[in-house]
Amino acid sequence: MTGARSPATGPPPYTSAGNLGSASPDCGHAYTSPEDPYDPIVSRTQRLAVVLLLNLGLITALVVVGLAAHSLAVLAAGADYLADAAAIGVSLVAIWLAARPRGYPKATNIAALVNAGWLLILNIAITVAAIQHLAAGAHRVEGLPVLIVSAIAAAVMLAGALVLGGDDGDDDGGKT
Repeated sequence: MTGARSPATGPPPYTSAGNLGSASPDCGHAYTSPEDPYDPIVSRTQRLAVVLLLNLGLITALVVVGLAAHSLAVLAAGADYLADAAAIGVSLVAIWLAARPRGYPKATNIAALVNAGWLLILNIAITVAAIQHLAAGAHRVEGLPVLIVSAIAAAVMLAGALVLGGDDGDDDGGKT
C-alpha cells in the first residue's frame, strides 16, 4: 500500500480515507487521528457546517415565533443568530480560500472584518426597529411561545458548543 508506514515508524499523518496523507486537515474531509489511523474524527470545517445548519434552523423558529408572538426581542435574537450564521458562512469560505493551492492567507482576516461590519449594521437596524416599535406602541407579547423558543435556542446553542468543543486546534498551537 502506497503511503503506509511500518508499525515501527507509526501511522502516516492525517490520512483521509481515499487519499493517504495528502490533504490538509481543514479542507472538509474526515480524517483519522495521528495516534490511531482507524479512529475517525470530524474536521473543523464539518463541525462548523453542522453548527451553521443548527443556526439556520434556529433562525427560522425565532422569526416565526417572533412574528406570531409580536416580540421584537425574539426577532432581534433571530437577527443575532443570523449574524452568527453569516459569520460561520464567511468563515467557511475563508477557510476554503486559505486552503487552496494558491491560497489567500489573509482571507480569515477579511472574514473577521466583514463579520464586524455586519454586526454593526445589524445593531443599528435593531436599534431603529426598537425605537419605531416604542413610538408606535407595543403590542401584547405572547409569553409562552417566547419562553418555549428561548429554551429551544438555549438547547441549540449548547449543542453547537458541544459540537465545536471537539476542536482542540486553538489550544495546542494550531494542531488539529
